[in-house]
Amino acid sequence: MEKGNRPAVLGAFCVISIIMGSVICLPLKASAMADYGNKKTLQFSPAEQLERGTRALEQGRFRKAVKLLKGAVTVEDDPKRLLPAHANLCVAHYQLKAYEEAETQCNAALAITPDHYEALVNRGNIHFKRGEWEAAAGDYEAALKTRPGEIAIAAQLIRVRAILKRAD
Repeated sequence: MEKGNRPAVLGAFCVISIIMGSVICLPLKASAMADYGNKKTLQFSPAEQLERGTRALEQGRFRKAVKLLKGAVTVEDDPKRLLPAHANLCVAHYQLKAYEEAETQCNAALAITPDHYEALVNRGNIHFKRGEWEAAAGDYEAALKTRPGEIAIAAQLIRVRAILKRAD
């Protein structure tokens, strides 16, 4: 097959047959394509969006994580998947300094599982960043009830209590 004879089909799934020396392209349905700016990307299932969003979060790609995780949250109805999606959205928004949206996502995770350790700690961190000392202390205390041996959170709680004591 010559270089100039390659098919330039956008929105198709192409299979190259080395044995036959041919290319077979099957067009994708329009419903399987989504336009994000100038890029056309395949839509992913909620589970795939959660997985890809979590991976993006771990890689420090917070804007991409938000985009993928929001997609998972909008179409997912399984609480087992909604919980990590909301918790991870909280972290991504926090890293982007979008504290109000981060708190909203932490609250959504806590509505599913009220003693979710990571959501409690992250919401406590949001309160801490905003100088909401009593709310931060409450979240850190609740987090320590679920995991009493967490030294870093115990230290943060001591720090918040010292700030509150100085304020009195």
